[in-house]
Amino acid sequence: MPLSAFHPLVQSWFTRRFGAPTLPQERAWPQICAGRHVLVSAPTGSGKTLAAFLASLDVLFRQGLDGGLPPQTSILYISPLKALSSDVRKNLQTPLAELEAEAAAQGLSLPQILVGLRTGDTAPHERQAMARRPPHILVTTPESLYLCLTAEKMRQGLSAVRTVIIDEVHAMLPDKRGAHLSLSLERLDELCRQAGNPTPQRIGLSATVHPIAEVARFLVGAGRVSPAQSENPSAPADAAPSPDSTASPGVADCVVVDGRPDTRRELDLKVCIPQQPLSSICSNEQWQDVHDQVADLIRNHQTTLVFVSTRRMCERTAHTLAERLGSDAVMAHHGSLSRGMRQRVEERLKRGELKAVVATASLELGIDIGAIDLVCQLGSPRAISTFLQRIGRANHRPGPNAVPRARLFAMTRDELVECAALVRAAHAGQLDRQIMPIAPLDVVAQQIVAICAAAGPEGVDEGELLALLRRAWPFRTLGDSDYAALLLLLTEGVATRRGRPTAHLHWDRVNRRLRGRRGARLFAVQNGGTIPEPNDFEVVLEGEEIVVGRLDEEFVVESSPGDIFLLGSTAWRLRGVRGSRAYVSDANGATPTVPFWAGEAPGRTFELSRAVSDLREELQGALCTPPPSPPVPAPTSPHQPYLFAVPFDAGSKDGPADRSADPVATDHALRQRLIDECGIPSDGAEQILTYLQAGIAALGQLPTQKVLIAERFFDEGGGMQLVLHMPFGARQNRAFGLALRKRFCRAFNFELQAAATDDGVLLSLGETHSFPLESVWEFLRAHSVRHVLSQAVLGAPIFQPHFRHVATRALSLARRRGGKKLPPPIVRVMTEDLLGAVFPHAAACPENLPGGDIEIPDHPLVSETMRECLLEVMDVAGLESLLREIESGGIRVLAADTAEPSPLSLQLIHAAPYAFLDDTPAEERRTRAVKTRPGQLTADSVLSHTPETGLDTQAVAAVRSQAWPRMRDADELHDALLTLYYLPEPQLASCAELARPLLAGRRATMLRCGELTALVASERVAAVQHLFATLAANPSLSRPAPSFAPDPPPLPDLRIDLSAIGAEEQVAVEVVRGWLAVTGPWVTAELAQTLHLPMSMVLPALLRLEAEGMAMRGRLLPGPEPTEENPQFCDRRLLAQIHRHTRQRLAREYSPATAAEFWQLLARWQHAWPGTQLAGPAGLLRIVEQLQGYILAAAAWEEAVLPLRLRSYSTTWLDELCLSGEVAWGRLRPTSGEGRFSRVTPLSLWRRSDAEWLVPARPGPSSEGSPDAGAQAGGLSPIAEAVRGALLRRGARFLTELARDVDQPPQQVLDALGELAAAGLVTADGAAGLRLLVTHLNLRSARMTAGASLGAGRWSLLEGSTAVQQTGGTGTRWRGAEAVLGAEADWENPAVLEPWVSLYLRRYGILVRELLLREPCGPPLSILSRLLRRMEARGLVRSGYFVAGLSGEQFASPEALEGLKLIQKQPLQSATPVELLVSAADPLNLTGILFPGARVAVSSAARVLFRNGEPVGPVTVASLGGDSDAASQPASAKLK
Repeated sequence: MPLSAFHPLVQSWFTRRFGAPTLPQERAWPQICAGRHVLVSAPTGSGKTLAAFLASLDVLFRQGLDGGLPPQTSILYISPLKALSSDVRKNLQTPLAELEAEAAAQGLSLPQILVGLRTGDTAPHERQAMARRPPHILVTTPESLYLCLTAEKMRQGLSAVRTVIIDEVHAMLPDKRGAHLSLSLERLDELCRQAGNPTPQRIGLSATVHPIAEVARFLVGAGRVSPAQSENPSAPADAAPSPDSTASPGVADCVVVDGRPDTRRELDLKVCIPQQPLSSICSNEQWQDVHDQVADLIRNHQTTLVFVSTRRMCERTAHTLAERLGSDAVMAHHGSLSRGMRQRVEERLKRGELKAVVATASLELGIDIGAIDLVCQLGSPRAISTFLQRIGRANHRPGPNAVPRARLFAMTRDELVECAALVRAAHAGQLDRQIMPIAPLDVVAQQIVAICAAAGPEGVDEGELLALLRRAWPFRTLGDSDYAALLLLLTEGVATRRGRPTAHLHWDRVNRRLRGRRGARLFAVQNGGTIPEPNDFEVVLEGEEIVVGRLDEEFVVESSPGDIFLLGSTAWRLRGVRGSRAYVSDANGATPTVPFWAGEAPGRTFELSRAVSDLREELQGALCTPPPSPPVPAPTSPHQPYLFAVPFDAGSKDGPADRSADPVATDHALRQRLIDECGIPSDGAEQILTYLQAGIAALGQLPTQKVLIAERFFDEGGGMQLVLHMPFGARQNRAFGLALRKRFCRAFNFELQAAATDDGVLLSLGETHSFPLESVWEFLRAHSVRHVLSQAVLGAPIFQPHFRHVATRALSLARRRGGKKLPPPIVRVMTEDLLGAVFPHAAACPENLPGGDIEIPDHPLVSETMRECLLEVMDVAGLESLLREIESGGIRVLAADTAEPSPLSLQLIHAAPYAFLDDTPAEERRTRAVKTRPGQLTADSVLSHTPETGLDTQAVAAVRSQAWPRMRDADELHDALLTLYYLPEPQLASCAELARPLLAGRRATMLRCGELTALVASERVAAVQHLFATLAANPSLSRPAPSFAPDPPPLPDLRIDLSAIGAEEQVAVEVVRGWLAVTGPWVTAELAQTLHLPMSMVLPALLRLEAEGMAMRGRLLPGPEPTEENPQFCDRRLLAQIHRHTRQRLAREYSPATAAEFWQLLARWQHAWPGTQLAGPAGLLRIVEQLQGYILAAAAWEEAVLPLRLRSYSTTWLDELCLSGEVAWGRLRPTSGEGRFSRVTPLSLWRRSDAEWLVPARPGPSSEGSPDAGAQAGGLSPIAEAVRGALLRRGARFLTELARDVDQPPQQVLDALGELAAAGLVTADGAAGLRLLVTHLNLRSARMTAGASLGAGRWSLLEGSTAVQQTGGTGTRWRGAEAVLGAEADWENPAVLEPWVSLYLRRYGILVRELLLREPCGPPLSILSRLLRRMEARGLVRSGYFVAGLSGEQFASPEALEGLKLIQKQPLQSATPVELLVSAADPLNLTGILFPGARVAVSSAARVLFRNGEPVGPVTVASLGGDSDAASQPASAKLK
């Protein structure tokens, strides 16, 4: 048994406290007790920390009982966070006290086991006490361990350490903290060896390490890694090596306890979104809605932890939630708060005094902050491991019932897709790969100074020092040359105007010894560590000198005394700034601003980016198999249209052949898959599908890590924006963007603005940038991109800050002086001096730099800065691999020119400042000139360029007409000739009369050269003659010499030197330039034919114009696809105008539709038009969603309305939906005195999930428990009252059970149920209950009644929401919002009105007053118009005059307008009319409403015949031969 190795006292204590050990504890204890190095990886809450500590505590306990517990440190615990270290120290006190008490109870004498805490927050007197008497257990951080190993007094207390526990090892691995720690551990080993003690046992703990084999090597060091040939599956170091590991080979002498596969916890994860549809940015209204949702979650849970990505968002969210929940219920927690404030927040949360804490990564790791019921994450955390760590804070305890519960809030469309992929990856147990820095030189330099300074006067042998450094796994490859360069730097320093302050060592090269200079130890202690020193100010409470927190330098500089800001959920008033301190006073709750901190917002990891790419790829495969026909909207909701739904022109009643035989079922399956696998809500799944379908429509397909897409479009300023869609994460994309920007700058001599996000790169092109779009993927090559990127980094804003960090870590710059932090301006000045000394060109004036590449010096500080920029900030290795894949064809690259930005590019256009790759401020960026259409997610987003059609032909014709010179007199004709050089006879025909004065005045002449006859201005004769004379001199062209009549005057050409070699080529360029500028897009061969010039001259001229940025190439005209030999070109200015015309055409109001056209739209929209019918239960569910709440005669639903909209309608479909709980039926608007149920009793269908807002409240029981007076006043019969009472008491009952309950025959009970159904009080589980009531009059025996009722299911009372119907007299008006909120102003609340707007837009597409007057259950248009106007401002609906002949405001969804436009473009022919027979009870019976004349009365036999959307007249069932199913087929099938 695992506990048997422990002392009986420890065994009994553990069993009493915890019962049985967890699986990781069972596996780890035998290995730990055996003295092996162990890496324990298990989910949060599985007891990893106790597994590491208990075995070591047992040893201390046994030593204490034996009387041999010397005053020296035996256990060293290291964690990455000061808060976690402090928490572990507190948590150790309890078991130690309990063990001491149990020992005393058994009469055992146990000396006190001391636990010490040494972090940056430890008070000086506590440090001195630990130096005098070392604790048995020292809890510390990597930085404090470095200080302890360097400081003389603390160093000796560590020489007897037996066990080192490294917690949350994954948090230190990817950055230089881990490399720094690895050297400190080797220093600790060397210290123990020098004291004659064995080296300590190392135990690593983490829940999210990957690859685990590499982490094991890091844990034990290179000295304990065997050669590669000894690696085998049975080796204890790594029983299951990671298949994708790229680490250096070798097996670590370390036992890996990987409990993740066996102890993977069930996760309760869901994605939440605002009620308003998401877009590329999150609006303030959506933020408020998210805060409301989070506040509701906090109210419904005992304690909640809310994680955000930045400190600014932390303060903002905490303040907003405090306004909703109270200032004592919510507080903020982040790294810029003081230690005291953070501890107060933690203690209050632990004691249950706080309902919620809003935190950044400061509470991410395993800190004990009490029981957390729920974790909320606002926005994506950008990393799978980070997400798992954060959600692991919920129910953080061992046991199968401890299920972490988390809610992930997506704030934009792209983030919604990312969150879906993140949840799916978390459920699959995926992890981010930790990639550690290899041999960072600045860390080596710092540790060398510390080692030599701590060694004393005798110093250190340089060879032994190198061997020690190489024993650390990250430094196993440290080269001799780098080592020598570092020693030279540390011994000779760098000469600046301040001398050589960076010289810290003496190097005795004769004896190969290194010794620290005077003051080296103090400098290393005061300036050690790897965490970059932020440029911030301490915030100090004036008068009390209490440090409140820290603020960013830029925020403090931009603030003025008297300004009020938020910090730690408290408002502070700035009093003044003195030195590096900002003094404040309490603002007493005044309204604050939210501060900002620079350098925030993490980038997305490669693994999460791959998960996003995989999700896109899978959804695209389902959405586009086979590729869809041109999309036509047929939405199920106004905000989430289905672009690839049944097309309007589908003529076959068997439906379309695209995607699948049943696209509705396909879409439903995709939605359900997103809901099940990704935790996405139903409306979120709709938005994802809509967004990705819009991306497919815009770009041809979705960009993934296997398919990259370049997109180019014009902005309103005439410039162009280039978007590279490549979802590889910020590190690779930033590298790609910087390198590509550098190539553009070199090629075009133009400083580009650029930005890079997780999903792509954006470059703002100037007028000089013109190139074939597909060639952009060839600008960077794998073999040279590292050099290009290195040059780009030198001019980017990232180089100097990282040089400062590197120099500070290498102890070449001081962080502190005299124990005080140096002010940021002083540090910047020192950095500039140092950079100017080691790398003069980096700090030089750009005007004095030599041309070409900047030579990067081989200096350790510069080399390390470049390595950090290229490999840590960016991923140049990943970029090289990506480019190799592109070059080999392993990754497809595509190109798309669009008239306006695609939906996928909007997030790049609205990128935050941290994504910028240049220093242009946000307000000056060229992307502000990009015009977007908010909320537009339809296929018209790319009407300009499609592979099949090219540019919009209407726009091309309009621009050609506008661009052609206006020649109204001879002078204007002459001006046109100066531009065009010559005007051939076909173009001259329209202005031949204007040419006569020019010819007579010798201002122009006629050119004749073979088949060419053209008018030439006298000023251009010399150039034209030179051009055609050169062609005539070429024997291969067989051209005659040119002639001119009348003889022109001898005027020299003032623009071109015709005596120069190749002057004819320049003339050809100018001729082509003039024609291209005024004639729009051309096919090269057609332009050459028009100009009577050879292709060999025209094509090079076009290519030169393209290089100048004037001409642009692409698929511009319909017809054959352009080729490399015969491309298509257009002047960029005209191309911009064509795109602008296209957008303006889209923005123009639609011409009002006739009543017949609007009726055609409604018939198609509601799937009643021939060929648009749906099928199956999924199709029926779509119809119910569209018609729910509409009141129809009970018999009309299945006899007329549903068969008209569903192919081969089967009653079993409705039975299936009702019995599965999807659909319910009942009467929504009952009136008193209805009596018995009949075929014409008005009923409705609805989705049960929408009953909360759709179904009005029903009368409840009185205080005595009997039916209330309202029900009795309704005239219910005694049996009906008895049945209702039985349902109130017993709940849902079968018919036979109700008959026994009221002691009545089933026939009479069925009569009573019909009476209750007519009163709107009951419903049944199945649709068979409705049919039973409709056909009940024809049933005569109880046996038949019971048999027919078998499928009805249980009968139950119809429950409704708090919205009620206010009925008075014969009129009824909707009072839902007033009943709920109590005031007309509350009608602005989207929670009340948005469901109705969504329903009406689903039902009609276009909302007009006359249609909504037929909706007695819902609000009228006058109430909804307020919300609709706000939706219009967001681009979700449009207002206008869409239907002629109808008064009042009209609102429409963009998808409905597209459908209406298509109907108007393709009018039906009277020769082949489309006839449709509609029941008089159908919602499409709009006679007397939409059409003039009397309304056809509703009856079971009445039908209305519509021909091409016009009502022809009423038809009865008798005239159709008594066929009651006649309405289920198009009239054209039966009536001729």
